[in-house]
Amino acid sequence: MGTLRVGVPPFRSNRDISIPEDILEEVLRVHGFDNIPPVMPTVPVTPLIVEKPLKMKHKMRRVLATAHRFLETHNYIWFNDNWLKALNYEPGETLVLKNPTSPETSRLRTTLIPNLLALVPKNRPFRESFRLFEMGRTFFSVQKDKECLEKETLGGVAYQRTGSWEDFYLSVKSAVEDVLAACGVRDISFKEPPNPLSPLGGAGVRGEGENNGTAGSPRPHPNPLPEGEGTSSALPEGEGIGSALPEGEGTDSVLPEGERGTFNVWQSPGNFVTIYSGNKPLGTLGILDTALTAKVCREGGQIVWFEMDLDEVAGTLYPEVQFEEPPRYPLSWQDFSLLWSVENGFDTLESLLDRFTNPLVIRREFLVSYRGKGVDKGMACYSFRFWIGSPDHTLSGEEIESFHQQFLAYIRENNVSLRT
Repeated sequence: MGTLRVGVPPFRSNRDISIPEDILEEVLRVHGFDNIPPVMPTVPVTPLIVEKPLKMKHKMRRVLATAHRFLETHNYIWFNDNWLKALNYEPGETLVLKNPTSPETSRLRTTLIPNLLALVPKNRPFRESFRLFEMGRTFFSVQKDKECLEKETLGGVAYQRTGSWEDFYLSVKSAVEDVLAACGVRDISFKEPPNPLSPLGGAGVRGEGENNGTAGSPRPHPNPLPEGEGTSSALPEGEGIGSALPEGEGTDSVLPEGERGTFNVWQSPGNFVTIYSGNKPLGTLGILDTALTAKVCREGGQIVWFEMDLDEVAGTLYPEVQFEEPPRYPLSWQDFSLLWSVENGFDTLESLLDRFTNPLVIRREFLVSYRGKGVDKGMACYSFRFWIGSPDHTLSGEEIESFHQQFLAYIRENNVSLRT
């Protein structure tokens, strides 16, 4: 290949032609840009790599932070033994660091809940209510292979000084449902463990403190929890929510070493449920009993917690869009407010309504529950909406009235009262 020796003419500035690309530009200009056919450059085209677990985490963060007022926090990956003693919690076998930052922080965490609970007394003086969540790894020892098993885990705690236990629990439960729904997880349910001493993962529960009733149920409204009032002390004005673990000694309610619990003490019988997708357990959700709440926060209050194994949350990153054809003829709806004993449980009422059959019923929706003025103690008012219609005609007034009377007769036969 020959060599072309090029110089800059005296009427052109040396700075104007100083690099090889400037010379190429001059050749093209002289030749004529219009004489050069436009051709797309040849480049390899490959699909964009989508990191599904990372996308899932982003979705979860957005749902918790934007829709349910949770704040993300990042704790250390180890336990604080002083805090575990304050909780009366012994995590069992754990991986131990060779070079810990301090003697009481040598064990790697197997759950996120203790470190999240440690943030409650730190933030309690500055907020009447707050919600925190963390996405992080938990660590387990695999004896067979002598290796470390790491699990991606999502945990959260919510605190309020006073208010309705039921509404507070339901708000956190709806956050868990929304997180799973956003990740394409279907058939979500909440069930009490059949054996209270053997919850998810085989861990036992050391029953401690009061039993505050059932923590939840599969659909959409749990058995109501007791009303909690907390304390009447005023909170000072303050700023920010930190993420530091409490230093030193924790609370004064430390039990002797021989009497410390060996199970997940926050999973007290009757106060937590297992989260399922179909028949696969994903995690747990519950409330702290009175005794453990006093250890976490001396001023009292109400605390709801949840924890899920993200490795088990196998949803679809981009859920399939489903289309439901609107009815050709307009639907009608009727609302019924039913009085029901809290002791019997919401699930029993829903099972009763499931057995009601009428060819006009399209679907049933739960609206709201009420326990207050005008409702006897131990009773709750549950409101439902029945959508009725026909695929081939608009319902007449006689058909609507016939459905109404049939439903009233059904609830009378089953000793259910209608609130008027």
